[in-house]
Amino acid sequence: MVLHSSASWSISFKLCLVPIARSYDWPTGHLIVLHYITERLVTEYELLRLKEEAEQANETKSHFLAQMNHELRILLSAIMGYAERRKLWFDCAGLQSAPQTCWRIARI
Repeated sequence: MVLHSSASWSISFKLCLVPIARSYDWPTGHLIVLHYITERLVTEYELLRLKEEAEQANETKSHFLAQMNHELRILLSAIMGYAERRKLWFDCAGLQSAPQTCWRIARI
């Protein structure tokens, strides 16, 4: 139940109506209980907004990591291919040893 509402703010209450009776007779009256829930609603709204922001940030992060993973794989494939070619070139040229860096890169 909203008692007052404007463009910038509102006051919200939860209305509970409890019948009051003396034993098993008809109710002799009612007890009206109002729970002020405006702060709770504002807190729930803020939590929902923050949750949506966190989900958007997580989606952006996942997309970024997927792109970086792809870019790094391309770069590492090129480096590994270069090391393998150098190794083959040294083997075909009949040289006994290639530089240690080529062997280390090729073993990755």
